[in-house]
Amino acid sequence: MDTLYQMAHTKSPKTHQTVCGMNTEPNTITCMAGGAEMLKIGPDGFWVRGERVAQDDKEAQAVYNAFKAWMTWATLNKDYQ
Repeated sequence: MDTLYQMAHTKSPKTHQTVCGMNTEPNTITCMAGGAEMLKIGPDGFWVRGERVAQDDKEAQAVYNAFKAWMTWATLNKDYQ
């Protein structure tokens, strides 16, 4: 199974919540960290920590940095048992 798929569909041992999933809103992916929304990707834009990301030349960098931070959090909080 693909490592990213496994990580995205794993429950966090500390919060017991799915850390990234598509079940919060239709056509939307929400990545959670410690019970808080870290990154949301939807048909009408991106949100980082609840703040909508402006569509400008820095949008891709902001979304990439948020995803990288979430990926680091998910790796550090993964249950390796």
